[in-house]
Amino acid sequence: MINSEDVYFLTPLGQSEFAATGTSLSRSELELLVLIDGKAAVSQVQASAGHLAPSEVIEVLDKLLRSEHIALQEFDVGDLFDASAPGEWKGEMPSDSTIARGVSTLQQDGYIVRIVRRPPSETKPARDKKLTVMVVEDEQQLAQNMRKVLGFAGFVARVAANREQIVAALRQPPLPDLVLLDVMLPDTDGFNVLARMRQHPLLGKVPVIMVTGTATREAVLKGLLGGANGYITKPFQIDVLLKAVKTVLGIEASDQEAVPGSILNAAESALPGAEAIPAAHPAATPVAPASPSTPQGSSRLAQLKQLAQAKQTQQQKPDAQPEIDARVSRAVEKAYRYLKEFTDQLNILKPAYPKEYAIVGMPNFDGLIWDQGKIDLLTRESTPTTKLFDRFTLEFRLSAGRQLRVVRDSPEHEKLKQMLLDNNIAYSSNEERNERGKVARASFVIPCEVKAVLQLAGNFKTGKLLLRTRNVERFGLMEYVVAPEAITDESLDELTGFILGESTRIGPLLVINA
Repeated sequence: MINSEDVYFLTPLGQSEFAATGTSLSRSELELLVLIDGKAAVSQVQASAGHLAPSEVIEVLDKLLRSEHIALQEFDVGDLFDASAPGEWKGEMPSDSTIARGVSTLQQDGYIVRIVRRPPSETKPARDKKLTVMVVEDEQQLAQNMRKVLGFAGFVARVAANREQIVAALRQPPLPDLVLLDVMLPDTDGFNVLARMRQHPLLGKVPVIMVTGTATREAVLKGLLGGANGYITKPFQIDVLLKAVKTVLGIEASDQEAVPGSILNAAESALPGAEAIPAAHPAATPVAPASPSTPQGSSRLAQLKQLAQAKQTQQQKPDAQPEIDARVSRAVEKAYRYLKEFTDQLNILKPAYPKEYAIVGMPNFDGLIWDQGKIDLLTRESTPTTKLFDRFTLEFRLSAGRQLRVVRDSPEHEKLKQMLLDNNIAYSSNEERNERGKVARASFVIPCEVKAVLQLAGNFKTGKLLLRTRNVERFGLMEYVVAPEAITDESLDELTGFILGESTRIGPLLVINA
């Protein structure tokens, strides 16, 4: 018997539903799993379940309980003050600083979801039909990467970045078989696009997967309640994206080949003039160019054979581990020393920063100035006599010496508050309450200050580097897998230009060698 004050939590099976990229659970069961994430009482779930009646909530919870997706939290205080500590308790209470770091990490990383629902129909698309996937994404390079990856996997991909392009792409026959939909768009938002599609007589049944950096519990629920067939948060991997696409479209894994790796591993394929040849995990060194003896009019098959032979030759002669370690370490060290000098000089000069950080529905953070930067280096010993440069992190703060003042009525003030927390933006607020004590309006004061992080880490198993940026060029996290050979003076010059707002794309010379 389920009581309204019973507290439930997700079991490992329930947690796996968020990581499996496909589920057979019903939509109402998925919605309640999102609500129960963490621990929640039945009464809390009933109050937040929206369209589900309290009796329906009990029924769905009972199904989840029987299927072992959730479990009842056993809680018996017993003789709290006289009982001795359990024998297995060996630790100490976490310090305030440890708790603060944990909270900060949660605020930065947000809610991680990669889940889609299998289609209710068992009908499979014809093998000879090329399915169309529409990518709605305003980040140009990411959109082109997704288009290339989908093309490699056998889909016809269209790209749209704003309202006008979305309408044009939907009017282009045939209708898309699936839409991958971002939330944060320049002149609308993905939830609005989803709502309009679900109300449209022709587009109402077109499957939609939200692919976005908007990663709060409320956003996930809004997508599921709005009729989305899935929700994937950025950053994500190619195999996760393709598995989600195939799951929603009802394609078996054997029907089409997936493209392995990270979504940003394909960065070179999105650059102008790049060769559109799908490759397996890139080698640590570039593939040798075609032999001069190859005629210019040779077939694509001949070119592919030659590339495959060159790669096979490389794989037969793998680099020794010490050589891989040294190459990765030298690249990290070179980038660190370059950016260390760059940071030291900017801390003295404090130059103007022309780039804007746009937040939908708020003024721009414009006229920013480099306020302070610090760089931390991490090394490790591979042998008693060998030290390797492992990773470094560049943290910097941009400010404009002024404040933004924003007023939001209830309940919009909660959305703004959550967005500021998700993006780790400092603020103060003053709430106005009505005669019933409820918040009617809130005024926010936001220092015009943005914290940004750039990190380069070595992967000594793959011989590659992982470049992460947070809050650099819009809010969010971007990741690039980079070859050590890409770390040159020219590519580092491009990277510093990007940090200073002189370019809207992270250094092409870096990612072309990813």
